[in-house]
Amino acid sequence: MKKSKFLLLGSVASMASIPFVAAKCGGTKEENKKPAEMPGGTEQPGKPGDTDQPAQPNPGTTPSTPAKPGKTPERMAQDTDVSGADISGSIKTPDTTATKTKLSDALKTIANNNLGKVQVSKEDKDKKEKVEEAIKTALVAKVTTLKGKDLKLKADLSKNSVVVSSNDFEGEVTLKFEVETSSGAKAKLSDALKTIANNNLGKVQVSKEDKDKKEKVEEAIKTALVAKVTTLKGKDLKLKADLSKNSVVVSSNDFEGEVTLKFEVETSSGAKAKLSDALKTIANNNLGKVQVSKEDKDKKEKVEEAIKTALVAKVTTLKGKDLKLKADLSKNSVVVSSNDFEGEVTLKFEVETSSGAKAKLSDALKTIANNNLGKVQVSKEDKDKKEKVEEAIKTALVAKVTTLKGKDLKLKADLSKNSVVVSSNDFEGEVTLKFEVEVKN
Repeated sequence: MKKSKFLLLGSVASMASIPFVAAKCGGTKEENKKPAEMPGGTEQPGKPGDTDQPAQPNPGTTPSTPAKPGKTPERMAQDTDVSGADISGSIKTPDTTATKTKLSDALKTIANNNLGKVQVSKEDKDKKEKVEEAIKTALVAKVTTLKGKDLKLKADLSKNSVVVSSNDFEGEVTLKFEVETSSGAKAKLSDALKTIANNNLGKVQVSKEDKDKKEKVEEAIKTALVAKVTTLKGKDLKLKADLSKNSVVVSSNDFEGEVTLKFEVETSSGAKAKLSDALKTIANNNLGKVQVSKEDKDKKEKVEEAIKTALVAKVTTLKGKDLKLKADLSKNSVVVSSNDFEGEVTLKFEVETSSGAKAKLSDALKTIANNNLGKVQVSKEDKDKKEKVEEAIKTALVAKVTTLKGKDLKLKADLSKNSVVVSSNDFEGEVTLKFEVEVKN
């Protein structure tokens, strides 16, 4: 009788072209299992079973797959129904959407979720924003991997607790903390300045034009002060100068108290050294040979760049100075001047072409086997952005070939082919490299 029911239902299903599910009573546990769950299944080789088998779509059409209960379309790829000649049922595919680390895992080194003491000034202990700043500082100090992360804090000062969350992590964590006031944390400014005998700073140099300008004198005082007390470098110094008394009141948010210092203004109309003195090591004012490429030997700007390079190489005290050059290529001479020096100097030079000066880029990249750079890491959001991929390629390239660091690299990536053309003004030729984009979690 059971067999007759199945035959009848099968015939009706075939005629209507829609799936039916045959329910039968009194079956065994083995009969209630899905075919894919039964050892060996119940299907004949090459034929899917009748149970729960969806109708096949017409050729040339795209079936729409309804989302399963509790699953969003983005997650459907994680649990997919498949059927075929050899398999039937549900398979699991890797979950590629769960990329964020849990915040609780990142903070697991904080025992019992207790951050401990956080230091704030006596004045700020009841200010929520200041306490949150102190919490963040203590948190990053304890968990260095949080440095630079987008941390969001919601502190409850009445409970000494803070809810921590971040766009860079999944979930949120509540931490306990204890506010410790640090009214005595600041050193006395008088102690920091005790090396200045009798609180007399001595002479401070300003130009003749600036000697009566309070701001300029205060700048000179600060420069002299930091030069004498190097621990003040980078500190938030505040100066109030009284030019009529040659005194200045010094204070700082980094120290406790204030100190009054005496000083003497010294005008420095001749403060600038003569450029001729700075260049006296160049014999007969002849700089010698300067190297430029064959293509650039008639380009004034390129020759001036080469002159400057040669000049700084010979007179290292010129490094970082504001040098101005006016070259006359027809006379092989250059007029040198600078805002940092007094006067100007004319130097002779000789252009030397260096057609073979540039190394071949292919030689520089010969350590990259088969011209395959390998994997370059980009975020999921940037994997289709050419500029971001090129940045990642450059980073990977410099990491593999350290001699390229600081070089003028030009990249033209073809994302469809996973290839990039590399060229540089510092090298001759160009090289095409292969690469593979790897999405970083």
